[in-house]
Amino acid sequence: MKKLLISTFAFYLSTFAFAQEYGWTDLSANIPGSPDLSDVFFVSDDEGWITSSSHAEIYHTTDGGKTFEVKTTLYACNAIHMLNENVGYAGGASGFIYKTT
Repeated sequence: MKKLLISTFAFYLSTFAFAQEYGWTDLSANIPGSPDLSDVFFVSDDEGWITSSSHAEIYHTTDGGKTFEVKTTLYACNAIHMLNENVGYAGGASGFIYKTT
């Protein structure tokens, strides 16, 4: 029983130590301006979209967030969901919904 407890404890310690190697990286500094960000959706490690609830813009990255291209919209978007890298939907509090084309 003592060996089982020690083995279990060692396993949890190693899992915790491994998890600490991977942290969060702040990508917000790479987004132009200072928008209030409302939603994030990535379809791969490199390609993703971020919406802003304060600006009528959607931010698109193809390099994992190192750079972002700004896509202007008519209204600010609160949410985004991508089906794949080409088809996605974004919407806002005004009751509208955009679809990528």
